[in-house]
Amino acid sequence: MRTLGYHMYPVELVYIDDEIEFHKIMTKFKDPIPFPPSGAAITIKYDTVSHGTIIIVVLGDYSDQLNSATDSILTHEAVHVWQFVKQAICEKRPGAECEAYAIQFYTRYLTNEFYYRREQELRKAKAAKVKRKAARLAK
Repeated sequence: MRTLGYHMYPVELVYIDDEIEFHKIMTKFKDPIPFPPSGAAITIKYDTVSHGTIIIVVLGDYSDQLNSATDSILTHEAVHVWQFVKQAICEKRPGAECEAYAIQFYTRYLTNEFYYRREQELRKAKAAKVKRKAARLAK
């Protein structure tokens, strides 16, 4: 499972949509934050000495949501990512175009990760279905 994604010192961006993966990372940070419920997301920031700022975007179960709902929540979280990045790089007054490009960049990263993982899940499910069918036909 892919955990860490975008890294550009002093900021590392992590996308998580798996509850087990989430709890492993929260254990590392000794943070008891609960996994978000279905249809929700959170963005968490940790400042570390060794890795700079680590921003973690956690998406709850969105399997029953429309793509537009997922895209909009990821855009919302991308704004929080940008807010944390601004803090990390001590940017006080970025221009409007700078903010628009930054939010577009983080939205693209988050949505690409989401759709990549969804595609992987669909491929695994399809392969398992084919395997079960082949096993039934072999009997």
